[in-house]
Amino acid sequence: MALIAVAFAAFRGVRPDRSDIAWLGAVLTYLVLSLAHSAWEPNVAGVLAAWLVHRGARRIAGQGADREALGAGFALATLVIAGFALLEVGALGRARAQGPMGYDHPNVLAHVLLVSSVGIVASFANGTVRSAGLGAAVLALVLTGSRSGLLGLAVTAALLVATQRRPRLALALMATAAIIVASVAILAVGSPWAQRIVGPLTGPLSDPRAVNLLVASEGIANTAAWAHAGVEVLVTSARRGPVPAVHRIERNRSIDWARPQQLVELDPGGTYTMAAEFRDAGDGEPGFLGWAEHPDGSVEIRVSLAPDAARVRRVAGFIDVNARAILLEDGWSRLEATVTLDRSSPVDLAFGPSPDLASSTPGASTEIRALQFEAGASASTYVPTTRIRVGAGEALARLTIWRTAFDGIRARPWMGWGYGAFPEYVVNHGDDRASTPLPTHPHNQILSTAFDGGLVGLLGLGFLVTALLWRSRGWGRASLLGLLFANLFDSTLLIAAVLLPAAFLSGATSIPNAGRGPQGRPRPGRGS
Repeated sequence: MALIAVAFAAFRGVRPDRSDIAWLGAVLTYLVLSLAHSAWEPNVAGVLAAWLVHRGARRIAGQGADREALGAGFALATLVIAGFALLEVGALGRARAQGPMGYDHPNVLAHVLLVSSVGIVASFANGTVRSAGLGAAVLALVLTGSRSGLLGLAVTAALLVATQRRPRLALALMATAAIIVASVAILAVGSPWAQRIVGPLTGPLSDPRAVNLLVASEGIANTAAWAHAGVEVLVTSARRGPVPAVHRIERNRSIDWARPQQLVELDPGGTYTMAAEFRDAGDGEPGFLGWAEHPDGSVEIRVSLAPDAARVRRVAGFIDVNARAILLEDGWSRLEATVTLDRSSPVDLAFGPSPDLASSTPGASTEIRALQFEAGASASTYVPTTRIRVGAGEALARLTIWRTAFDGIRARPWMGWGYGAFPEYVVNHGDDRASTPLPTHPHNQILSTAFDGGLVGLLGLGFLVTALLWRSRGWGRASLLGLLFANLFDSTLLIAAVLLPAAFLSGATSIPNAGRGPQGRPRPGRGS
């Protein structure tokens, strides 16, 4: 009943235009896919809701709504979100700002900020309110650590600089973003969210002799780098200068192999040393756990930190195992273990720290810092790693995922594999089936749509993009194009949290100067 009421209100009093044809085409296309796959296509409801929002925004703008009040409302909401983001990465110690409930991933929040906080605030707010809203949007976007979001912001500003006669606001936005990113590089470079942004820039300049083979040793809570197998990981103290981050690992499943883990490639006959500092483990014995399958026989290492000494609990595929414990200050103890791989070919060891190797009891926990895995027979000075990917950035690291998606598209080019089928396809066919964590989508909206719905799905996406861009203008169109560019490296456009504000921005900016008189003041008799 509520949907019928909203639909009636949205369609009443607004003349249809060609954008409505595009919206209808998108809805019908996704409905066809639902029938073809004999399963409900969530995009049917999402696109239909976006169509209603779009028409509602057109009606609001056409009836002379107070645009400044609208912009001020979104600016206030952006300030609240920016405050929440600061709370997340500061007081709560999260790796990246993700926003309030309803945002499933930091990139989703970044893309929402791109359209609702940048596009709508810049289009409707004025003066100090607009400046404050845009500054808060850029800050919150940086705290998400979303590179695709920042790329979208750069594209938005660049388009406005190229197309506007007096692009002062766009230039100010670019300057603000540059200042914030530069400040991050200087003041908070050790934070995981900061390293996602400056890591690809500083990677080529970093020390090539860095010894730590682990990815994101300063971000064990980050599931993009660590697969959490039967454990929950929280940041209890973020890295500050030379002081490493402290994480608490707690077992939440009754399995003896519970640990955060990632794959470390070991060379045949190679000697390696693993080291970390543990504290507050209670009666448990935290330590190192690694395991791998191999044609010559499985490979396993379990070394724990007992109250009085290091203990080698299980070894398979390694020789010359040497473990040692060192008592430190403030309740910390350091565990080191050196092993030599006894296999004829390389091994991908699923390695990680365990909260307790003496039992499989849920609730066992420990604090850990300075985790390192290196080649050599002795432990060297800890080298923190915070980058998820280095060099050319995460987009190049996703080439394997894109190639897997493209193979699936070629196998079923017309109707695709169905919504949500990508993880299963990766397990059965992908080159990255051993990656951690398993990719849930191809990280490219075009490939994601083509994989799920084939050429028919791409047709629906084309209708949707046309509907969003039809008659939108100024900051609205630039922000929408920035969002589309960001979706070349992610797949968020069809997520309701992103699509609905994008549809509102598109509809509200499709009517020029709605609600304004010739001098920029509200029209008399409207909204009063």
